[in-house]
Amino acid sequence: MANTAAAGLLFRNAPALGNMNGIRTSACLSVAILTLPLTATAEEPAADPLAHGMHAYFDGERRGTIGFMTAGSGLVVAGGVMVAFDEPAELRAAAYPMLALGAVQLIVGAVFHSRGKREAAKLDALLETDRDAFILEETARMERVRKTFLGALIAESVLTLGGLITGIVGVTRDIPVATGFGFGLAGSAGVTLGLDTWGAIRARSYLETLEANRAPGCGAMGSLRFRW
Repeated sequence: MANTAAAGLLFRNAPALGNMNGIRTSACLSVAILTLPLTATAEEPAADPLAHGMHAYFDGERRGTIGFMTAGSGLVVAGGVMVAFDEPAELRAAAYPMLALGAVQLIVGAVFHSRGKREAAKLDALLETDRDAFILEETARMERVRKTFLGALIAESVLTLGGLITGIVGVTRDIPVATGFGFGLAGSAGVTLGLDTWGAIRARSYLETLEANRAPGCGAMGSLRFRW
């Protein structure tokens, strides 16, 4: 609407284009027409950092679950093929940890992928009605998520390192079963470790966003509420 009015004014000033005043007036009007969209864009309100952080976390979680299901499917298929071989003995030994951890990845990926959109919709409604309650509940939940990731990363690191040591011992002592099982375990656990590391980074970023937007005194109330 503003652009149309400015263009009409420019048209009415067309007879004056024969002199310098008319040229200057038309040039100013042209600049105003071109800059109006930029001005309107700059005045748009910024997105709520809490809503943005929450959706970024759940979007990342859904992408992570796809990674889990893809990796799990690959491990299950590869393990299913390898378990059929009697020779070399390393193949069948490596198949067992691949099948076990691949199945876990598939289950975890499927469970969290199905719940992400429902959780985000509930949290959107809570954020609109009670911002403080949203911060309290999400901060407490993400603290639990952070601790869960920490425990998972420790366990997966132990499995990866233990698998490597077992595989190396199997190679040096010529124990095919130990070699296959160890390296199969190290590879499968290492994939899970990488995916969970990505998830832990996302969780930490979202938790920092929650803490940055927490009102004074909100932390103490949250600690009291969730301690019981």
